[in-house]
Order: sequence, then structure tokens, then C-alpha cells
Amino acid sequence: MMNGKKYREGLRVLFAEPNLTHTSPVTTLSHAIKKAGGNTHFVDFTAISTLELIRLYLKVDVLVIQFYGVIDSYARKQIALATLLGVAVIRNWAGTDVLKSLTEKKVRFSTIDVNNLISLNITDNHQGLVEELSSIGIDCILTPKVIDYKGFNMPNRLMTKAESALVYLPASNREFYGSKCIENLIIKFPQLKFIIIADEEHVFGKYPNVESMGWVKDMEAVWNKSGVLIRITKHDGYPRMCLEAFSRGKYVIHNNKFEGVWFAKTDNEIENAVQHFIDKSEPNHDGVKVAKKALNSGREKKLYMLYSEASVGIAQWVSALKEIYQYYVGKETRYESE
Repeated sequence: MMNGKKYREGLRVLFAEPNLTHTSPVTTLSHAIKKAGGNTHFVDFTAISTLELIRLYLKVDVLVIQFYGVIDSYARKQIALATLLGVAVIRNWAGTDVLKSLTEKKVRFSTIDVNNLISLNITDNHQGLVEELSSIGIDCILTPKVIDYKGFNMPNRLMTKAESALVYLPASNREFYGSKCIENLIIKFPQLKFIIIADEEHVFGKYPNVESMGWVKDMEAVWNKSGVLIRITKHDGYPRMCLEAFSRGKYVIHNNKFEGVWFAKTDNEIENAVQHFIDKSEPNHDGVKVAKKALNSGREKKLYMLYSEASVGIAQWVSALKEIYQYYVGKETRYESE
């Protein structure tokens, strides 16, 4: 093995993701690595020259990548350079990226192709993602969930249960987040107030029991009014929003089996869960315990050690050499030329 590393202070980690935002999973991972004693940097492959990137690679130990679609030949070349220089490449998986790899042919080909350059695939979401990736030949490790503590409110004592239902329903992807199901619930439970966030088109604002808020900068006031988070998605990792709800003593209705949620998949099950919430008189004390467990100390250190142990194997190095050769002789790949 090349570039084998043992745990040490000051691990240098470079994070790469196109269109990086403060809500990106790699941002949270970066905070965790810093907390454990590492040094982190960010880069956008599309906004840096190859020479500048090589200079960066010579100063780091690990490259962590996050991609949600096809990884084109240029990005693969940039990843291959890291592998060729002995920098271990770790791919982080969040949820949507797994779904696209399963359902979109070009993304699946890209995923399998670039995996030859990857030292380690990881996810901190749930075992289901590990199993889905395994179905297309990707070995992935489930790591402890790491959470950025900013935005979490852990009350010492929960007094009352808030009565509204909170729904995240972005205008750009309403169907993915179960808009039809949510509308049915709005109609079915006129006595329950629904707070809809992220929908700037306010499609459900016509209903008298809906408060449509669009994008919200400060969620604290919203959480104070909400007693349950309803999240019905086509596919999901373990969303931070669920832990934010638990930390505040809120209930969570979800169509995926995560610790602490009320699992409900069919329309009837979801309606029963909503009615169960309405009938409740107490806040979710057990949810606070789930959040505290997820936020306990030591998880950042475990992730740090996993990063430290990642190394470049001979097979990955040879694949990187082939990738560089293919890129510079101009050979197209099957999924980019279709």
C-alpha cells in the first residue's frame, strides 16, 4: 500500500464539491475533522488550474469528494491526479447521490468508473445506503453520524408540546418531498396547522390551515411553533433536520426507518401517525435522548482515525495512471459521448 498513515495530529484534509454551500455534508465533515485536530481546506475542481491543484495535493494527506451527478472526464482527471500523487481519495455519500447512481444510467456508469480511483467510500446516514451501493458493486462503510452543533437547542426541561406540523417542501423539488401526500394531510386534518418552509411559490398557501413561509433564515421561531416534523421523501439519508427536531423535543414522521422517528410509509400509516401526534399531550422526551446520543463526544475522533488510515492501493494508482493517459489523449468515455 502507498501513503499508509497512522493516526496523528494535524491530518491535512482537502474537501472537494461542485457548488459547495454551508449546508453541504462536507461542511459538517470539515467541522468534525477540525474539532478532532485536523486541518481542512476546500476546493472546486472547476475553478482551479491543474497546476494549482497539484500544489494543493502536495500539501494534503486526504481528498474527500462529494458528487451528486456524473463525474465528467475533467473531474476524474483531477481526482486521478490526487491518487497518482499518493493522496487517498475518500468519497462521501449523502442520499441523493446514491439514488441517482441507482436510477440514472450515466450516473451509475460514472460512479462505477470513478470508484477505481477511490480508497474509501463512506456514509454517516444509514445501513440502507450501504446496501444500495453494494447492489451496484460499491463497497461503503457506515461511519458514526457527525453533526455540526451550531443550530441545536438542547433544553434542560421540556414544558409543553407545540401544536403545528412542520414540512420542508422546496419549490424546485416538491414532488420528491411528497407534495401530494402533504396536500392530502392538509385537507384531511383542517384542525392542524401546517408550516411549510422553502416553497417560495407558496402553492399550499390557499389553505386556511397553512402558513407558507418560503425560505427561512432563522429557524428558531419556526421550531418553537412546531410540534412535529413531517418528512415524506422518495429517498433520503439521515437528515440533520430530524436531529434538530429531536433536540428540541419534536416528533418526526418519516417514511424511512431511522432511530427515533415514527415510521409511516402508506397513506393510512402517515395519517395514523399525524393523528397520534394530535392526541399527544407531551413533547418528545425520547427524541431529546436520541439527539444527545447522536451528538455525543468521540464521534469526530473516530471519523478522524478513519481518514488517517485511508491509503492508496496499487490498483487505484494504476487506474489513476490510465485515467490521466486517457484524458490527455482525448479518449471519451461511454457515458459522456452518448
